[in-house]
Amino acid sequence: YYQQLIAQDGREAHVRQELASAILRVGRITSAAGSKPEALAAFEQALAAFEELVDEHPESAQYRGDLALAHRSMGVLEGERRRFDKAREHLDQALEIERRLIAEQPGKAECQYDLAETWRALGDVQLQQSLHGAAIESFGKGAELAKQLLQAADPTVAYRRCLSRCDRGLSAAH
Repeated sequence: YYQQLIAQDGREAHVRQELASAILRVGRITSAAGSKPEALAAFEQALAAFEELVDEHPESAQYRGDLALAHRSMGVLEGERRRFDKAREHLDQALEIERRLIAEQPGKAECQYDLAETWRALGDVQLQQSLHGAAIESFGKGAELAKQLLQAADPTVAYRRCLSRCDRGLSAAH
C-alpha cells in the first residue's frame, strides 16, 4: 500500500517523509506484535526512504533524525533476532547521526532523548551478548543523558521511562 503511495505522490520530500515515517511506525507496531520478518521489511523500506531524503536534503535535521530512528529500530530488531553484528552496525550509525545533531543543536532535548534511547538500545544488545562492561558503559551514558533531561527540560514520562530502562539495564549488567 505505502509503495503505491510513494510511487504516486512521492515526488515531494515532505510527502515522502510522512510516508516513510508511517512505514517506520508500521514496522514498530508489527515488531511489537511479533512478526519480525514483516517488521524487517518495513524497517528496510523506511530506512531506504530516509537515506534518499538525507542524500537529497543533507541540511535537514528532521530527515537525519528520522534516519537515526530508523537505524535504531533496525538495530533493536536485529538484536532481538540475535544478529548482533547487524544490530551494532545500525546502532552505531544511529549514534553517529545523533551525536552530530546534538553538536549542531546542543540544547534540543529531543536530540538528547534520542541519543539516550540509542545508548540504552545498544546496552540491551551488549547485555544479550554478555558484554557486561560495554553494556554498563552504554546504559550509564543513556542514564546520564536522561538525568540531564529530567533536570533541564520539562520532565516527561518518556524521559523517566528512558532513565528507568537504563537503570534496569545497569542492574542486569552488574
